[in-house]
Amino acid sequence: MITLGFSLFVMSYFIFGKNTLNIGISQANASISFENDALISFPNGQKRHIRRAVISEPKNLLKLHGFSVMAALDKPEIIRKDLPAVVWQYRHNACVLDIYFNTKNDKAEHAAVVHYEMRSRTADASHDAPDEKACLRDIIENGAETQMVGVSAFYKSYIQ
Repeated sequence: MITLGFSLFVMSYFIFGKNTLNIGISQANASISFENDALISFPNGQKRHIRRAVISEPKNLLKLHGFSVMAALDKPEIIRKDLPAVVWQYRHNACVLDIYFNTKNDKAEHAAVVHYEMRSRTADASHDAPDEKACLRDIIENGAETQMVGVSAFYKSYIQ
């Protein structure tokens, strides 16, 4: 009997080739499948594994495709399309992460990451780059959690 995970891995092998996601950590092969260009979600275990791999070594971002990035970091806050380059921006209070894709169309989900940059958001920050591991951890923890928004975020009442 073939399991769903194995069949998804086989499908991703034929879509992206041998290096779907090989980040040098045991059992790091994440699999994806497409249905009308929609992502069939990653199992939570694979999401956690990708997140841990990216936090432990930020250069592992360069081994991911757009769908894997979304599985790890959630949807980007800003998407800039200057074809053939597409940039996804993730922000946190302390830092900003830009992830660059090179694609022929505007679908970065299918493209591999070609470059990433992190920078500090504080006005008094020196020109030193922020701690990449801490920045990624903050972005992942911020995006991975459900955030409750108060009514005051949408409506400001001056009635006491």
